[in-house]
Amino acid sequence: MTFLKSARAMSSDELQKSILSTYFTLRMGIVVLSMMLPLILYFGGIWWGGIHNLATSISAYYGENGGTMRNWFVGILWTVGSFLYLYKGFSDFENVLLNFAGGFAVGIAMVPCNCWKEAVGPSNKLQAPLPKVYLAFRG
Repeated sequence: MTFLKSARAMSSDELQKSILSTYFTLRMGIVVLSMMLPLILYFGGIWWGGIHNLATSISAYYGENGGTMRNWFVGILWTVGSFLYLYKGFSDFENVLLNFAGGFAVGIAMVPCNCWKEAVGPSNKLQAPLPKVYLAFRG
């Protein structure tokens, strides 16, 4: 445990720099994952998933071609949803909106839309409002 002996207390400036760095990294993670989700689903669907045409919606990648891109879709939405929940806003109101957006992102991942080609049966009744509410809270 020599690494504990060499640890020293951070100065106020170092602590503030570390907190800002963590905050900025979390924000960039949300942005990068959100921007990359459609690209990962589209190109991953072509290269690994056997999906050679653009799906009817991003949610359709959940079940398209037997759900080959499902894990990517669900995993990224869970990650973005968790980041949005953990990210603290500058006001209580903003924080509540971010918490709701995180919850709705996870909800979208967990409630399939049945909007892919091989889908059987009607779409889940929760699926229609979830993406709209998520986008409203995300801003």
